[in-house]
Amino acid sequence: MVVEDTSMAPALVPGDRLWVDSRAKATGVAPPVGSVVVVPDPAHPERWLIKRVAAVGPATVYVGRSGVEVRGTGDAAPPPDDAIDRAEVPAGTLYVLSDGATGGRDSRSFGAIPRASIVGTAWWRYAPSGRIGPIPGPARH
Repeated sequence: MVVEDTSMAPALVPGDRLWVDSRAKATGVAPPVGSVVVVPDPAHPERWLIKRVAAVGPATVYVGRSGVEVRGTGDAAPPPDDAIDRAEVPAGTLYVLSDGATGGRDSRSFGAIPRASIVGTAWWRYAPSGRIGPIPGPARH
């Protein structure tokens, strides 16, 4: 897969070429939080998006001005002071986010996605030559 936009910068930038392991879908096991996954764009299923897993359902996600906070179900703590949005992540779904500051299309715009819709997990950048190596870890949201 070739990265085409800046939504995952600085971890992934346009022109990066990634190995995507499609076996992740066959196992039925959710990729861990922090993994980079390839999923179809819910608005345009023929287009694939590269995003980082922020939460695996069931969970509640609070989006605030200072970042994203994920909580397990049943957590009775009040929402963060800067929360501007709340999303429920049902069992069998993932909440995926862009790493880049400019965002891009992710679960903040289209909600949680079915775990079964994952195309694969991106784990290695094989080009360009100066950027070869494992996909960098999670960005702080």
